[in-house]
Amino acid sequence: MPCRLVVVEATSLAALRVIRLVRVFRIFKLSRHSKGLQILGKTIRASMRELGLLVFFLFICVVLFSSAVFFAEADTPESKFRYAAF
Repeated sequence: MPCRLVVVEATSLAALRVIRLVRVFRIFKLSRHSKGLQILGKTIRASMRELGLLVFFLFICVVLFSSAVFFAEADTPESKFRYAAF
């Protein structure tokens, strides 16, 4: 029985994600009629390179700081953190 529960939960989560995605597309559809959303879209398109650099540097910072925390906490004996087996 537990296997069926997992399958049902996975399908319901997938359906929920699709519904959320449809809501996002509805906002894009409304942007045709809203001058403010059109300006926002043009602004985002014009600054794609800068936004890409921002996301890239944010990703680099996340990797660096998470690695630093990992190595700082890895050797403490009372830590419950263990290495992940891949």
